[in-house]
Amino acid sequence: MLSSIPGELLTSIVAYLDKRRDINALAQLDRRLYGTYNAFLYRFDAETPQCALDWAISQGQTGTARKALEAGAKVSLDALHKAASAGHVAIFTLLVETDDIHLNSEDEFGQTPFTIACRDGQTQIVQLLIDTYNVDVMRKDVQRQSPFFIACARGHLEIMKVLLKTGKVDTEAKNANLETPLAIAAKNGQTDAVKFLIGIYGIDLDARDRLRQTPLCQSISKNHRDVVEALLETKKVDLLRVNGFNQTALMAATVACHDDNGIVALLLNQYISPEATDVNGDTALTLAAKLNRGYVVKLFLDSGQVDCDRIDAHGRTFLDIAIVKGADKVVDEFIKAEKGDIHTMEGSDDYLKTAVSRVRLELTELLLRKTNLDPSLKYSDGSTILHKAVRTGNEAWVKMLLDSGKLDPDARDAHDRTPFSICAGYASPRGYEMARAFYDRRIKLDVNVRHKRGGLTPFAAACDNNDIVMIKWLLEEYAVDLNPRYYHGSTPLIRAVCFNRQDTALLLIHTPGVNLNSQDAEGRSPLAWAVTRGNAELVRALLSKGGVKTDVGDVYGRTPLARAVERGSLRIVEMLLETRNVDPTAADRWGRTPLSRALRCRHFAFEHRMKAYCHEMRYEIVKRANSVSF
Repeated sequence: MLSSIPGELLTSIVAYLDKRRDINALAQLDRRLYGTYNAFLYRFDAETPQCALDWAISQGQTGTARKALEAGAKVSLDALHKAASAGHVAIFTLLVETDDIHLNSEDEFGQTPFTIACRDGQTQIVQLLIDTYNVDVMRKDVQRQSPFFIACARGHLEIMKVLLKTGKVDTEAKNANLETPLAIAAKNGQTDAVKFLIGIYGIDLDARDRLRQTPLCQSISKNHRDVVEALLETKKVDLLRVNGFNQTALMAATVACHDDNGIVALLLNQYISPEATDVNGDTALTLAAKLNRGYVVKLFLDSGQVDCDRIDAHGRTFLDIAIVKGADKVVDEFIKAEKGDIHTMEGSDDYLKTAVSRVRLELTELLLRKTNLDPSLKYSDGSTILHKAVRTGNEAWVKMLLDSGKLDPDARDAHDRTPFSICAGYASPRGYEMARAFYDRRIKLDVNVRHKRGGLTPFAAACDNNDIVMIKWLLEEYAVDLNPRYYHGSTPLIRAVCFNRQDTALLLIHTPGVNLNSQDAEGRSPLAWAVTRGNAELVRALLSKGGVKTDVGDVYGRTPLARAVERGSLRIVEMLLETRNVDPTAADRWGRTPLSRALRCRHFAFEHRMKAYCHEMRYEIVKRANSVSF
């Protein structure tokens, strides 16, 4: 059917197609169309982004590449880079010969096709460019890295040899970081390249980079053991000053080596003094203590070359440093090595304190489990390590210390605070969880212990923090004193009402045993404080309980009714009058009554209501008197 369509009409149709896949689909229909429109497809590709040429380079299809070029595809620097990277010699040669492009042209990173071939290990491309096209073998990229430098970094040994044969390579040339080819090969762990470079006569084995690191230091910092061995075998490397901190190779290995990779042991056999110090006065042993390198410390202790009692410029031993840093692995190795009894060491009393103060859980557990340190030792404020652990708010710490069985859980500090009382006053769920740790272990506690300053008890502290969960739990599980006297003679209920802690106040009001008529140092009861704060809900709750005294004055003689009038709260005045147990004519120290206060403050509604109340009360008194029979 298509064969009957004139060629001119088909060509006109194809001209309207704007996608390669559509043109290709048409060309694949039969031989006549393929012969006619396959070339059109390549010309179309050449005029748009060159997918055909890029695909040919990536797949190594020389024929496709040739057709794309014949159709007018342009050879870009990117295409040359791709061909050089892939190592397709035939395609690369075809690209170079087809278009007049300068082979020393650079991309945005300063890389030429020759640089790319050296980077990706394409020896044939490298040899071709050197032999046939006379490229610049020392041209550097933006990082000032020559092709030889890049080949060393990637460990392409054959390319390194090819470049050296040109006689134009500078083996000591440095990049922007002042690294030599040997340094970058050592840094990248290219052992074969390092061994080859070491064999070059006159190579500087201790060349320093911008950070004053030698190739040995570079290989140590990256944990390349084989490279370290290769450098040590020369017996020409500087082992004493390998970086800008004046550290020895052993120190650098201590800092870098986290695991058992053998580098530290290797360097210990080189007779490097472990007692050498860096610019900060640290030895290899103290560095290991700071970084918690337990395995490294074990090697040092087993070697017998270190002095565990050496004191640094700050008056600290390596064990002091390990304790401060929380290096539990280091301390464990020290204990295992039996280099000394921690219990008898000078200053050992502070080890456990330091571990707790710095929140070192693993270290604290280790010291309690494996040493004879006295856990009952106290700080200057009289607190124990359990006090400190509770203050950190870490439940795991508290449980671990309680489970050790070596501590007095009810110990008191200088202010008579116990760990439990601190938990009760924590004002957060953590306090409750820590307090539960004491209860779950059935530990006998004085739950009514009083703070020396103010007389605060654990229950009072929970009430002051409005911690409802803690309050309910203490009420359910312990025989707590419900009415302790503390600040200014207040009780928990008085302070809850005074500070408008609504939930706590309501809970205490409805708790049997709480004294609803208690008075503080100025004679103010919970009802007086509720009236003073204008808290009608608490006033109603208190009045709903039987036995609440409504007409008791404070030290100045002011009754709750007088305070309600003073505050101007008609609603509360009404509630007090409804109790039928208040006296609007009761005078205070200055002779002022609630009624006179209402007149003075021009609260005429109050005055009218209280006069009506007085009239009602007199009528009832007369009525009761007349009903008495003689």
